[in-house]
Amino acid sequence: MTKSFFNLNTVQDNDVIPGNTILKVRMDIKLGGYNDLEIGWNGNYVTKNQKSGACYLDCAFTVLTVGKYQGRKVFDKIGLHSDNSEQYENMGRKFMKDAMRSHYGLERKDKSPEAEAKLNLTNGFADLDALVFVVLIETEEQNGELRNRIRKPITKEHKDYEEIMGITSWANPKSW
Repeated sequence: MTKSFFNLNTVQDNDVIPGNTILKVRMDIKLGGYNDLEIGWNGNYVTKNQKSGACYLDCAFTVLTVGKYQGRKVFDKIGLHSDNSEQYENMGRKFMKDAMRSHYGLERKDKSPEAEAKLNLTNGFADLDALVFVVLIETEEQNGELRNRIRKPITKEHKDYEEIMGITSWANPKSW
């Protein structure tokens, strides 16, 4: 018997990734078409909600960690501006800062000129597009169904960071 495209009984449901799962991801930004050159937002990366005026990066996070979640996508937003809350912008900028720290393997306490240079997005949002880093995934209920969200980037201080990023230390005989 030939497998029918239209027999939806054969489609496997993708269950949500369990909450508190730490995975390596690639973040891709969906172009939103909004620019504000006065504050350096160019390249059409920003999405602006016409109703609320909120501005954000609309992102797809593709799981890179080898295993049963590899290739799965989690969709989430990074807040940039809200007329209702300065905290919205601060939370988004902190997320971006920690994503860059995770990408470069920087510790929070590193204030060296090299670390500070890596936290300066000289190419704007283009520096974040296709960025690879480690995240903590959580679940939330939306419209009666569970979905995944990105809770936060995971930085080098986390005990599992190097293993998840695929970093092997030759200086540590236990890793041989």
